Amino acid sequence: MVTTVQERLDRFRGAPVTEGLVRMFLGATVVSGLLTVLAVVVVQLMGAGARARLLAVLRTLGLAPGQSRALTAWELAPLLLTSVVVGTLLGLAVPWVLLRGLDLTGLTGGVTQPALVLDPLTITAVLGAVVLTVAAAVVVSAWLAGRTNLAQALRVGEER
Repeated sequence: MVTTVQERLDRFRGAPVTEGLVRMFLGATVVSGLLTVLAVVVVQLMGAGARARLLAVLRTLGLAPGQSRALTAWELAPLLLTSVVVGTLLGLAVPWVLLRGLDLTGLTGGVTQPALVLDPLTITAVLGAVVLTVAAAVVVSAWLAGRTNLAQALRVGEER
């Protein structure tokens, strides 16, 4: 009987352990993405009160309502830049370290250690999702700050 590479690959992919690991990794990826979105939203919400008061003062001093979006985006820009750079470096370093330190041949079914493969489509999709999430958070945050009642935000000495 002749066994082809494709038959071995199909048998390996059909194994319960392989299917379980694939499902677990996909689930971990989805949960990680949702936690990233939650972190961005929470960071924006944490500064909403102070941002509303600051924008109320600035609008009283002559800031145009359209400039509040740019100011909000500028507030989040360092966080976005840092997260993209550090996340990309960690995303590249962790698999490289794991491949050097662990024998993954038992998980792959091969006899040699697998090579590190970077998928540009996946990397671009993840970075695009982060940028879209941050852009949506900035737009919502600026919209909420723009709806602030100037008189209420500028009140001093009263309970809010």
